[in-house]
Amino acid sequence: MTFLNAILAMGATAFVLPLVIHLLYRSRFRVVEWGAMRFLQATRSSNSRRFQLKQWLLLLLRCLIPVFLALAMSRPLMQSWSSGGLGSSLSLAILLDDSVSMQALREDSTTRWNYALSQIAQLREELPENARVAVVLAGTPPRIIETETRADLANWLRAARENPSIAGSLDSENSQSLALEWLGRQQTSSRFMLLATDLEEKDWAAKEESWTRFADRLSEQIVAPKFSLLHTADALFEPTEQRLLRNGSIYVRETSPRWVTPNEPIELKAVVFNDSHEACNDTPIRLFIDGKEVEEQRISLGPNSQTEVTFRWTPSETREYLARIAMDLDDRLRFDNDSYISLRVLSPVRVMLVDGDRKPEKMASESDYLKLALAPFSQLATGRSDPFECTVVGPNEWGEAQIQNSEVIVLCNVPNLTESQSSILANWVQRGGGLLVFPGDRTNGEAWNRLPLLEHGGIRSTEVKPRWIAESALPLAPGASNPLSPVESDEKIAIDTDSFQWSKLRELSRPSLESLRDTLIEAYTPITDSLPKGSQVVAKLSNGDAWIVRSTLGRGTVLWFSFSCDRSDSNLPSRAAFVPLVQRIVSDAAERDARSALLAPGEPWSIPNPPPREISTAGQVQDGLRESLTVIDPFAAMREWQGSEWLDTRQQGVYEAKWKQGPLEVRSLAVVDSRVGEAEDQRESRLLPWSPNSAKTWLEERNWPVSQSTSDYLTAMRADFLGREIWSWFWIGAVLCFLAEMAIEQSYRSKRGTKAKAIRRASEVPSR
Repeated sequence: MTFLNAILAMGATAFVLPLVIHLLYRSRFRVVEWGAMRFLQATRSSNSRRFQLKQWLLLLLRCLIPVFLALAMSRPLMQSWSSGGLGSSLSLAILLDDSVSMQALREDSTTRWNYALSQIAQLREELPENARVAVVLAGTPPRIIETETRADLANWLRAARENPSIAGSLDSENSQSLALEWLGRQQTSSRFMLLATDLEEKDWAAKEESWTRFADRLSEQIVAPKFSLLHTADALFEPTEQRLLRNGSIYVRETSPRWVTPNEPIELKAVVFNDSHEACNDTPIRLFIDGKEVEEQRISLGPNSQTEVTFRWTPSETREYLARIAMDLDDRLRFDNDSYISLRVLSPVRVMLVDGDRKPEKMASESDYLKLALAPFSQLATGRSDPFECTVVGPNEWGEAQIQNSEVIVLCNVPNLTESQSSILANWVQRGGGLLVFPGDRTNGEAWNRLPLLEHGGIRSTEVKPRWIAESALPLAPGASNPLSPVESDEKIAIDTDSFQWSKLRELSRPSLESLRDTLIEAYTPITDSLPKGSQVVAKLSNGDAWIVRSTLGRGTVLWFSFSCDRSDSNLPSRAAFVPLVQRIVSDAAERDARSALLAPGEPWSIPNPPPREISTAGQVQDGLRESLTVIDPFAAMREWQGSEWLDTRQQGVYEAKWKQGPLEVRSLAVVDSRVGEAEDQRESRLLPWSPNSAKTWLEERNWPVSQSTSDYLTAMRADFLGREIWSWFWIGAVLCFLAEMAIEQSYRSKRGTKAKAIRRASEVPSR
């Protein structure tokens, strides 16, 4: 047995007071023998034993009353059989919710996150020194922090207060699994699990099945941990008329155009939400570029509404900018009042189009549709800059000197290549160039098949097979030189968008994908199923044949298509998907990515590689190799890294990578935001507590106690770990002793009264 107030237990020594009083009371009387005493011996002997027993019982009760009172005030605890008291070890897994809503302010102006940290710090001080404690950050993706000593946990709590962890939404299942796995490795029989959360409706009402599965898993454990909750928000099961807290948020939805070039305007569209029952009037919305304010707009929003704001800005040079759109609003959650996006301003990609069927008429040459898709503004004479610079040459009008300034080369229905041209292209691709091959009706299959394959130092990914031609298609164009006999068929062939194995294709918009499904193929060059190492079929036709084969050669890429890029083989150039498809494929071949790196928490960041070749001011070509880089996370921590993929993106905010490329310092930015792909009913910015009635009923059914503070949790925890507090038993014992003492005293008084009456009657009888 253990005492919570051990000093008060010393009051039990007060039991000596009744003994002292008893002894002093007895010393007041003197025994006097008198003659008639001997006649009363018989009566005295019969009652003396019973009288002494009651006297001793009365003395015992009077001694027990102060003992019971002292023990009750000292709050004794009866230890359980499974644990030996505070000296024994225990294991505690703390699931700490670090989603965005935990950064909301409480009524005392502290964040829910800081309140949770203070309660955890107080809890650790009350636990035994040898207690094992682990903190599981329960946001998406979850992460476990194991601590060996109190100092380790104190240091982590101090760092977490200075740099709050802000991850994705509460990941109940995976965080619970981490906690249960850690508890299962501990060599203790007393195991506890505490979830510190704000009980938001989106994390509970919509995920009841997940929590039910967790309750079942708890019951299946060999040593089932005691699960409890620590509520970090203000009200606990208190019904309010308006549960939705005042909060506004802003999110950059899109930028246009997709490919940004210097001195060309760009539009940034942001959505502003007012998630409260109060209106937001004349609220400033500001655009910042690299920390400098560029423009300000003011909006007014009614309760529970949203609107869109558009900013326009023109970049002046080729580099990556950081745009921030801020909402100036005094609300509960300040973190979502800012939204970031990186803007990649790129120089035009240099593309050489080798046209094997050049014609003087407009839109009749093999490369005309490609050129229009890559450089539409120059073709339409609009005066705007194009994302691609296209140069068109004939099959024999290029050599090693001409291709050095190109980032991508496209072979459009080229009849054949010489061995020298094949070798030049292979060396160029190995240094980082991108090569696209579109065979057509002029492609000489036998001549191409004589060129070496990729594994033998060539550029050919596959064997050129006889062309397939639909019966409804036109015959071969005059002068076509394909000695392989074409195969005619009445089968209708289209593009199978479900077969895409390449992210550049899967990321096309839904209308673009639907447009590709409607493409009709009238002729194509089948690709053999036997592909060399490093090659992959990334798209197929509806009949199962390959449409695109993607191969890696050194630092470069070779893309082989099964039909041409003009309207002689298909109606693809007239489809709505043609322009975005071509631009995506060519930019990938050039290792250029115009997309902003906007990631969900935990999503890997593919840091873009430097362009394969940079043209110096002296006109010399140099490789843009990158040996290492420095990554700066949202906490401004700098880490050296080798590679092109950064995995530690759990913390929301802006990441920056820097590296040297020749004499220049290059940087790349990524923004991690949980609102990427976030469903409307799961928005972290909507601060809606779980319905008090539903929460109370649901948690009580599973016997999951909820505490508002550490002291409440410790009371319940001590009861489970040490045993039950039995102070109430001693209070009851003291009351019973007092009542028994009163009853015995009353019996004595009644007997004395009876004897006194008898004596008075005897004295009133006249003597004879």
